[in-house]
Amino acid sequence: MDVNDPSNFVRLQYLQQHQYRNRLVDFRAQSVSDTQILEGIRDAWHNHHYLLDPHTATAWHMLKENGGKGIIVATAHPYKFEDVIVNALGFYPQEWIKTWESGSIKSISVPADYFAIREPHPCL
Repeated sequence: MDVNDPSNFVRLQYLQQHQYRNRLVDFRAQSVSDTQILEGIRDAWHNHHYLLDPHTATAWHMLKENGGKGIIVATAHPYKFEDVIVNALGFYPQEWIKTWESGSIKSISVPADYFAIREPHPCL
C-alpha cells in the first residue's frame, strides 16, 4: 500500500459519494503521534500485560481518547515491530517472541456482526 494514498481512505470516499450518501456524517479522522503510539504500547503492557503492535496501539490510543468503548481488531504480530516495542518498553518480552515456521493456514469465517465477534470463537 502507498502510505501517501491509503486505500481505506479512497474506499471511504467512494462509499460516502456512492453508497452511503450522507450516512457517514459523524465520521471523523484524527492523527496519533509516534509518542502517543509508544505510550499506548506501554499502557497496554503495564496495565493489561498485553503487547500491542504500533498499528493496534494507534487504535488503542484513539479508543481511549474517545470514551473507551469499541472493538479493536489487530492483524499484526508485535514481533514484526521488535525495534518499536524495545523503544516503548526498553525490552522485548520473551513470551511474545515469535518463531516463523511454515505450516498450514487456518482460518474461520466470521460474519460482519458485533454479536458474532463479541465472544471468543469456540475453535480459538
